[in-house]
Amino acid sequence: MIIVENEEKCNKEIKFNMEKYQRYYNKLVKTAISSGNIECPDCQSHDWSIHAYYKRSVDIFKRSHKITITRIKCNECGKTHAILIEDMVPYSIVDYDLVIRVCLRLQSMTDSHDFYIRNKYGGITDFNYKSIIKESCRKQICVFIKLTT
Repeated sequence: MIIVENEEKCNKEIKFNMEKYQRYYNKLVKTAISSGNIECPDCQSHDWSIHAYYKRSVDIFKRSHKITITRIKCNECGKTHAILIEDMVPYSIVDYDLVIRVCLRLQSMTDSHDFYIRNKYGGITDFNYKSIIKESCRKQICVFIKLTT
């Protein structure tokens, strides 16, 4: 799993419009791949090609949407990795902002989904993005790539 961090955060206007959100995602992925900064966690190569795409559900403002995620393949060792952007939480349809709002009780628990979030992430005391990702990623390796504009 490769997560692209960007100085320019994704705002609510972009998130609310799935076409804009998909374009924002695509732009970050394209920039990350072309920058040569993505290092394979298995062999340390920087040589990648687009391998495949898949649909991923994302829950934004209590509405479920689909976004197309890019998988890349290391041309050296053949391993494949999905690329997510910083506000996405691996293995979850919720975004980082929702996890924070539920865990800090800024959003009331209205359904079992909120209850699940609070139970899964409630033990975290440092509510930064990497702490949430570490809790969510199971035993998978997550590589963070920082983009600068």
